[in-house]
Amino acid sequence: MSMYSFLPVVGRVLLSLVFIFHGASKLLDFSGSVLFMGSHGFPMPEIVAAIAMVVELGGGLALMIGYKTRIAAYCLSAVTLILTFVVYWDFWNYANLTQILKNLGIIGGLLYAIHLAPPHASAVVER
Repeated sequence: MSMYSFLPVVGRVLLSLVFIFHGASKLLDFSGSVLFMGSHGFPMPEIVAAIAMVVELGGGLALMIGYKTRIAAYCLSAVTLILTFVVYWDFWNYANLTQILKNLGIIGGLLYAIHLAPPHASAVVER
């Protein structure tokens, strides 16, 4: 195996760290996450914070180990996109624009993870 065969795995692991960290921080300070979600106008901030925590932590771990990579990356992309445009909707503010562009870059990395994920077992053609 060449060094290049390990690059998608390394990229997937590094990308997953962002979500594992944020999911764990929501778990460790759930009340702060609820306050944050509520301050940004999310309805039912407890439920939104819980969903974000489960998707970020669970999806991040799944992405890291390569389990159901496509499903995990799709879910992480959706949560990232929703949180990005609700929290940082004022894109004329330079700090918000920087966060939006960073998150769009992360979504781009997740799209690569989706593209590079091995095909589903049911899609494998027998020879």
